[in-house]
Amino acid sequence: MAARLIRWYTFTVAFALLPLITTLALRYMQGSLTVRALEDSPEVLFFALMVCATALGDIHELRSAIGTDNLLYAIFSILLLGVCASGILYGSLVWDKITTGGTADFQRRLLAVSIGLAIVFLALGTTVQVFVSRIEGGRRAA
Repeated sequence: MAARLIRWYTFTVAFALLPLITTLALRYMQGSLTVRALEDSPEVLFFALMVCATALGDIHELRSAIGTDNLLYAIFSILLLGVCASGILYGSLVWDKITTGGTADFQRRLLAVSIGLAIVFLALGTTVQVFVSRIEGGRRAA
């Protein structure tokens, strides 16, 4: 299980955070690192999207191997809604920038929702990795 979680955090979480870290580093070097700069960027939504997409792929492979399971189906559905929600929120951010040039209050609230989604789906994705690891471990032992 530890090896799977290490891979998950290295290849999914760290790489999904890379655009956000890069944006923050560049803004810092420019001297323009502010909360407003973070509110104006969609990288948190990208993180939630990547976490959901990777977990969906893992569940899809697992469902192929073990068959239908109601719990996996429910988690799959929640993650699929997470992908949709991230896409809708990204579209909302783009729409706000196009129509109003970027409303600070809207973007502040969108950032709060995005961070909440990212945390929820990080926890759910980690839970999926634990489930997958336990099921794979059980199949190897059998």
